[in-house]
Amino acid sequence: MGGIGITWRLASLVAAAAVLVGVYAYTLGQASWALVLAAALMGLALASYLYGKAVWNALQGLELERRVEGSLVEGLEARVTLEVKNPTRIPLLAVALEDTPPRLFRPLEEPRAILFLAPGGSASFEYRVIPMSGRHSFGEVRLHASDPLGLVEAEAVIAGVERGSVRVAPRVAYTRILQRLRAAMPYAGSSARSAGWGTAFYYLRDYVEGDDVRKIDWKALARTGKLMVKQFEAEEAVHVALVLLVSGDMLYGPYGDTMFEESLRLAAALSAFYLAQGDLVDLVVYDGSGSPRLARRLWGRNSILLALRVISDTTSEAPGDPAPYIEFLDRELPALLYPGGYYVVLITSLDDVVASLSTPGSLRGFWSIARGGVLLHVYKPLYSPEALRSILDRVRVVERALREAEALRRALGSHGMTYALVGPKTNLPVLLARLSVHGRHL
Repeated sequence: MGGIGITWRLASLVAAAAVLVGVYAYTLGQASWALVLAAALMGLALASYLYGKAVWNALQGLELERRVEGSLVEGLEARVTLEVKNPTRIPLLAVALEDTPPRLFRPLEEPRAILFLAPGGSASFEYRVIPMSGRHSFGEVRLHASDPLGLVEAEAVIAGVERGSVRVAPRVAYTRILQRLRAAMPYAGSSARSAGWGTAFYYLRDYVEGDDVRKIDWKALARTGKLMVKQFEAEEAVHVALVLLVSGDMLYGPYGDTMFEESLRLAAALSAFYLAQGDLVDLVVYDGSGSPRLARRLWGRNSILLALRVISDTTSEAPGDPAPYIEFLDRELPALLYPGGYYVVLITSLDDVVASLSTPGSLRGFWSIARGGVLLHVYKPLYSPEALRSILDRVRVVERALREAEALRRALGSHGMTYALVGPKTNLPVLLARLSVHGRHL
């Protein structure tokens, strides 16, 4: 790709040669100097064009290698290095090279440089970027060179450079602010654990006649004047199906906090949360095309890295049509998972999927495997400039959305599923705090 371009200098040179030929003709051959000078100018123009063509062929034959070094974790600095080799016999003077980083990468330096490539020689340059989570593809590398007089320009576009795709893991280090934000925002989630016999505190409830008096919380009685009973957590592993639906509308929101990035952070943090507390996790990531990525029977802290690897292989290039996602939930997902009830954590930004889940009689396949859970709706209005202007504006958007979703919450509640809105940054720590079991943290 690319080609050879003629600059205004070469056009002026040819025009000057034409004028000199005209002078020679006007003088009826008397001004022979004009013809000689015109021939010299045309020879220079032809030589520059032939040199430019040779340079373009040399650009096409360059060997490029891209390396991405550093911590491939979102928000942490990484270095991109381009190594260029010139296997030809043409010296390339002042070759302008420009790389195309993924659109969700923030360059800290310009991804371009000017290199000198001797015949058989090599050169390299690097630039720093801040990567975002997910699987991202680098674009083409553009090369530009000209002859020493700047008469002809040659440009080449090279795609498919080595290391054209990278996986960036999301960050899950939210534990430091969980306690601080525990009561800062309204309830936004539900624990996968259930009440039963055990030693871990679950919650307080009102005393009912027949309850074991040994479970009465006397401190709560002194504080509230009401008889309250301690409920403990069942000591059994919960089978969690964590399902992330990645759609094409997720590249919306401020840079660094788009719906796509927040969805991956949420999936990573929840995977780590359930695995750290000893639950069994089936992780499913579906982007609307092809087969889903699936990690079965994850258990324990040692499985967290595998979950992060699956999540970091997610690309933002997905269709926006909700039909494949609804079909997946109703038919394919039940076939992928093992028989038996799951506590399902579903992360989606698709309003049509949310509406289908709340419609009576729809998605029977999905409800056949779901034994309660939480629907985390990555809510687009929360990423709008209106909601990001201030905390008060964001609260207004949430209140309006919850009022409109009252019927939806009731319909999901009949299946034992909680509905939660998810927005940028602040919602995630609070959601994890609400999911956290007393005395047990990531």
